[in-house]
Amino acid sequence: MKTKFKYVLLLLTLLGITACEENNPVVASLDKSEISFGAEGGTNVVTINGAEIIGATTDQSWCSAAVADKIVTVSVGANLTSDERTTSITISVKGSTPLSVSVTQKKSTFAVSESNLEFGGRDESKTIEITNTAGEKYDVSIPEKDKKWLSYTIGKSSLMFSSLIFTVKESDTLYRETIVTLISGERKFEILVRQIMIEGEYILFYENGYPNDLVYDTEYPIEDNWNPTYQSYQRKVTLRPGKKSGTYVIRENLPANVDSLVFTYKDEKLSIEMGQQVGKATTHLGQQYDLSVRLRNIETQVDYPLDNPISQDAPLVIKEGATLDFIFGKASNDAVVITGTGGKLHTLKNIKLLAGTREYEEIKEQNLGTLDPKQPSSRMPTRVDGYVLYWNDEFNGTGSPDSGKWNFERGFTRNEELQWYQTDNATCGEGVLTIAGRKERVPNPNYEAGSSDWKRNRQYAEYTSSSMTTSGGKMHFKFGRIEVRAKIPTAKGAWPAIWTLGEWWEWPTNGEIDILEYYISGGVPKILINWAWGSNTRWSGQWNSWSRPLSDFTKDDPEWTSKFHTWMMDWESDKMSIYIDGVCWREVANTMTNPASFGSDQCTGQNPFYNYHYVLLNLALGANGGDPSGSTFPMKYEIDYVRVYQKK
Repeated sequence: MKTKFKYVLLLLTLLGITACEENNPVVASLDKSEISFGAEGGTNVVTINGAEIIGATTDQSWCSAAVADKIVTVSVGANLTSDERTTSITISVKGSTPLSVSVTQKKSTFAVSESNLEFGGRDESKTIEITNTAGEKYDVSIPEKDKKWLSYTIGKSSLMFSSLIFTVKESDTLYRETIVTLISGERKFEILVRQIMIEGEYILFYENGYPNDLVYDTEYPIEDNWNPTYQSYQRKVTLRPGKKSGTYVIRENLPANVDSLVFTYKDEKLSIEMGQQVGKATTHLGQQYDLSVRLRNIETQVDYPLDNPISQDAPLVIKEGATLDFIFGKASNDAVVITGTGGKLHTLKNIKLLAGTREYEEIKEQNLGTLDPKQPSSRMPTRVDGYVLYWNDEFNGTGSPDSGKWNFERGFTRNEELQWYQTDNATCGEGVLTIAGRKERVPNPNYEAGSSDWKRNRQYAEYTSSSMTTSGGKMHFKFGRIEVRAKIPTAKGAWPAIWTLGEWWEWPTNGEIDILEYYISGGVPKILINWAWGSNTRWSGQWNSWSRPLSDFTKDDPEWTSKFHTWMMDWESDKMSIYIDGVCWREVANTMTNPASFGSDQCTGQNPFYNYHYVLLNLALGANGGDPSGSTFPMKYEIDYVRVYQKK
């Protein structure tokens, strides 16, 4: 009897233990709930207490987890982006709810110390520093055609910092350049490498600069009414290093009345200041005079100030066959000025050095005082007194416009216009951006039969064009100057424009500036300038508008429409002024552009022209432009450049 009782008691005890186990689940814990990694990546471990791990997972490819016994090993690779990234590890545990560990990895920095390298003509090396906190190898790409003269080696190197040593070989050309590309993950840097060879063969060219040799055979003093004859000629000369470092000298093949010319070269620029002596010239009669420099703007007939160093105006950018950025002259009577790539267009007298071997007749035919109005300009941006160049696009590439500077509008956008905006209609080539208006049918992917929305109730667009904008962080500006050189289409239906919109708020409270509009209104082709800002009615603007018949421009120049013209706006804190080819046509005081609130307190007192604006270039078809169906296609809207300046 006692034995049976013992068995019953043992059975009840075992049943009680089992019941306790079922009513008290396993309690599992982790030794950490967060893991942080540097940009270079690595591994870390998580240990579980009180339970058995079944598995571990994550939803991000850059992070992985491996299980061994009660340990989870977390691994991440290098972060090759500029953003911090996060994820979580889900750990499945036997007999317990899943556990989670958050994983964070710091962003990485990939940067270069220099984006422009300039070398002289001889063998030379220069070093740039690379910051690469991810510690991963980056790629360096030099175009195959340029590897003959440019190479690189890796200098000092650590996990996050390194250096690249670029080496050029002695140059056999006056100028050459290339782009070196550095790539790390999704990030890319471009380094402009230029080699400038100032030594070498040049042409010393005189244009009505000195009297001919017969003059020097006469006896002095010369009578007051004596009018000497002048001659134009050129001689080949060789530019060689002088005795002092950084100087170059011409000492051979000079005309009889000039023995030598000397000038200095420093930091890849001509080191000449206004009024500074740059050398001496000796005539065959033994008379000497100093060579100095004077700059005159032929548009204003004003000399540059004497305390203004022209080394800032004349960076030495020489290309085969191009005019150098300087000339020499006799200070007593000749205006000596910069030409070519360096700065504003100036007149030319006396002596200049030419690269290459062009014939005198070709030089003589050049009109150095004006741009060809029917051709895009090859000149670099003009240096404007009181301003610095803030942003520009010279459209010197080929193919699509620079995506780092421009965004595109797409589809139907505004004003019930006829065109479908797309990227393909904007192309660069031969120094000009062309926006083409085409007569071609494209389907509307947003089509809805019977819709009251004009953007949706058209099954097709019968025309295409492009609209480019610097919105979305590409470029914005407030005050300063914007200058655009363009050739506009004037056919019926064309509506080309250069304009800006404010970034703050919605239209028209954000402000609109139409620097250029052209369309046919009431049967009359017109050039228009407009400002718009908010009113008491939402979506309804107050306007200040100006227009002139196109005939006002073509009556003095019948070829006006076949030429490039410059549209410019000076935007100051108190007024805005718009110019066409240097003539101010409209000015608006900012005191009159304060918008009404249309019931919104946020808009009260906000002047849209005290806020940042972005730029738009587009060719619309139809709407204000009229019916384009009878016009010849494609229409071409050509833009030579866009330049934005800010006051110093």
